[in-house]
Amino acid sequence: RATVACVLHSISDWVRLPSWISTNLGFDSACGCLSEVAGNLALSRQSLDRDIYHFVACGSKTLTLEVAMQIRPTLCFIGEDLAQQKLTLSGIMDQICDVIVARHHDHGLHAGVIMVSDDFFEQLFEMSQLREAMGRLRNERL
Repeated sequence: RATVACVLHSISDWVRLPSWISTNLGFDSACGCLSEVAGNLALSRQSLDRDIYHFVACGSKTLTLEVAMQIRPTLCFIGEDLAQQKLTLSGIMDQICDVIVARHHDHGLHAGVIMVSDDFFEQLFEMSQLREAMGRLRNERL
């Protein structure tokens, strides 16, 4: 069973709910909101009797890093790092699984928070290969 929860925050005006939020959130407000929710998720592991990991998409790399410094998540993935290290989705999933297993066996931990920046999927190595292949096909047709 999976549950998806969304914490509305926006420093780039992609969330417009005038009846609920009359103004756009600034960086500090978005950071505070995300830090509180992600921090509560990180602390919820004591009350759970099962293995559970929360994936938190924070937005920009700056916001993701700021929240990560405040809550110290299990893992944090920034798009730039993925591109620089040429990480694949399969490699990232292996890394996540290895960390989960190690935390369980070595420390008895059954929960955690994994944070990703908004450009996570765009910066995957497979996506750059896809963009290159599409560019080649486009050039061949012209």
